Amino acid sequence: MKYLKQGIDFVAFCDARGLPVEPVSYTALMSYFVDYFLRGNTTRTFPTIATRLKWLYEQVFGSSWLSAADPRGYRDFLQARRALAKLDDSTVTKARPLYSRILRMIFDDLASTEHEEFQVLACWTLAHAAIQRLGEVVDGKAKLSHLRCYSSPQGLFFAFVYGRLNKPKTYKVGQAPFAMISERGNAFAFGVLMAYLRMVFGGCDIFEGGEIRRIGGYKGEYTFDRRSDVWLFPRLAGTGSSSTAYLRKDRAVKVLRRLLARVQIPYPEEYSGHSARRGGYVDRLHVPIQYVQIQGHWAPNSATTDRDYSVHSIPLRIRYF
Repeated sequence: MKYLKQGIDFVAFCDARGLPVEPVSYTALMSYFVDYFLRGNTTRTFPTIATRLKWLYEQVFGSSWLSAADPRGYRDFLQARRALAKLDDSTVTKARPLYSRILRMIFDDLASTEHEEFQVLACWTLAHAAIQRLGEVVDGKAKLSHLRCYSSPQGLFFAFVYGRLNKPKTYKVGQAPFAMISERGNAFAFGVLMAYLRMVFGGCDIFEGGEIRRIGGYKGEYTFDRRSDVWLFPRLAGTGSSSTAYLRKDRAVKVLRRLLARVQIPYPEEYSGHSARRGGYVDRLHVPIQYVQIQGHWAPNSATTDRDYSVHSIPLRIRYF
C-alpha cells in the first residue's frame, strides 16, 4: 500500500507540473525529490522513496528504472540527491537499542503475578530474538500458529513463521520462511517464550483448547493450537477506549518504558517499536551477516536474492539463534 501511495503521489506531482511520467527521467525524479524536501520531509527517506518508485516503474509500468534507462542521468540523480541532503539539518532521532542484558534485568525484576508485564517482556523478547520491529509481532499481526516449537537432534527450537505476516516483496525472491529461537543458541529468549505460552495458553481461561501440545519433529505438526482466531499476544489488561482484543503496540511501548524506569535504565522515553530490532542486530555483530539477514528477513540496499538467503540449515542456524 505504501508503494502505491508513493507512486500515486509521484504521478500526481508530474501531472500537476506537466512533466512526463514515462519514460523515467532525471528531470521528473529530481523535481519530485526537491518538492518532497521542500514540503518538510527529511532526506533520510530518499532511499526508501527511490525503492518505491523503482518498483512503480518495473512492476506497474513495466519499464526500466533510471539506472538501466539512463546510467548517466542516474549518476547525476544520486549526486543531486546527495547534495540536497547537505541542506537537511534535522536532528537524527533514532530509537535506543534494546539489548538482551536489559531484557534480563527486566525479567529479574518482574513479580510472578504481573501477567501483562510478563507478556510485554515476551513480545519484546520475541522481537529482539527475531530481529523484528515490534509492530510485526503485536497489533494483531502475529497469531498463535505463527510461533511453533519443534525438536531436532540439536535440541528444541521455536520457529517464528512470518511468511503470512508480511507478504514478501516481489524482489525478495529468496525470503527465509522463519526466524529461529533455540534452547541451545538463545536459552533466555526460549525460556521466556515457553514460560509465556504456558502461562497464557497452558491452563488459563483466556482461550479454550489452547494447551501446549506434544512437541514433534521439525517436519511434523505444529506444537500449539492452530486456530486462526487466536492472537499470540492477546489483550490481558488495560481498559481505555480501545476495543481490540490483542496487545497494541502503543500499550507494549508504554509498559516497556515503565519497566525500564523501574530497573533504572536511562531515558526510557527514547525506546520505541524499532528498539528491539536495533538491539537484536547490535547484539549479533559477531554473527555472519547472511545469518542476520535470514533471522531478520532483510538485506542491505533493499535487494535480496537466493544467494542472500542460501543458508537455511537448521543445525547451522541453531549455533547463533
